[in-house]
Amino acid sequence: MRSLDSASSGGVGAYTATLSQLVFSTISQASSDSLTVFGEEEPAFTSELVTWAVRQAEQFAVLLKKCILASTAAAGGVKVASECVHVCLSHCYLLEASGLALSPVLLKYFRPFVVQALNTNFKRIEQTSAALAAADDWLLAYAPTGRNSRLPPVSSSSNLSSFQPKLSSSVHKFNIMVQELFEDVGPLEVLQLDGLAFEGLVQVFNSYVNLLINALPASAVTENLEGLGSKIVKIAETESQQIALLANAIMLAEELLPRAVVKLSHSTRGDDSQRRGSDKQQRLPEQRELKKRLTREVDHLRDSFCRQHALELIFTEEGDARLNAS
Repeated sequence: MRSLDSASSGGVGAYTATLSQLVFSTISQASSDSLTVFGEEEPAFTSELVTWAVRQAEQFAVLLKKCILASTAAAGGVKVASECVHVCLSHCYLLEASGLALSPVLLKYFRPFVVQALNTNFKRIEQTSAALAAADDWLLAYAPTGRNSRLPPVSSSSNLSSFQPKLSSSVHKFNIMVQELFEDVGPLEVLQLDGLAFEGLVQVFNSYVNLLINALPASAVTENLEGLGSKIVKIAETESQQIALLANAIMLAEELLPRAVVKLSHSTRGDDSQRRGSDKQQRLPEQRELKKRLTREVDHLRDSFCRQHALELIFTEEGDARLNAS
């Protein structure tokens, strides 16, 4: 195993696949040979085989951690980390037919690095969104198309509207980052990280809603945002800009972010369609609860929006009351 090199093996993905195939095919062959020679009536040999297989899986996990996962997770490379884990688990699952369940061994080593990569990406989304909100003009528009855009080219505005909703510039970026993250990380149920992904999504959305609230004229500076410190946000001066703040949050909570969460619903074991259907049904309550939590965050913005306009109806710009007892 140690003679392989990630660079000379065609990159991280090929290196992981080659190494994983080598390790688990060796374990599979050893299991088959042991069954042929000793049969199932020699528990001592069976126990020795399991002990040896666990040791091989642990050595493999430690090597992969050292060569790939540690540096990748620290840099937020969630796609690489996730692909490595899923490739290894796919090979590992093939051994289960022979009674060797080694996936818990791998998960013990791999899970912390996927957690680290996820948290790094959520932090990046939070910080990038705050920086972009400082220059957002809060005007709703379709996402730009072009060479650097992920949208397909279109010939008319009617075609464009079928691909993207109208959002302000920082919200387009926020949505793109979330969609890419959840697409990169892939299925998480096998790592039992669905809850972490949901919580991370709620937290970054909460932080962004706080930015939108502080973009209302009643607050010129965003202060004490959790995890961000003080951030300047561009004020939505006009009524249309203030309505755009609310439209941004509603579109994210009701349409765009739930679509990202669906990407976590696919089973790692792609050949088990019945299991995929069962997982999907089990996850529906979780997704509904997530949508409720996102909607509650929108309600905070809606309350601030209503208070803003109620104050404008009651008081003049000079602070005098518009209403009187007569």
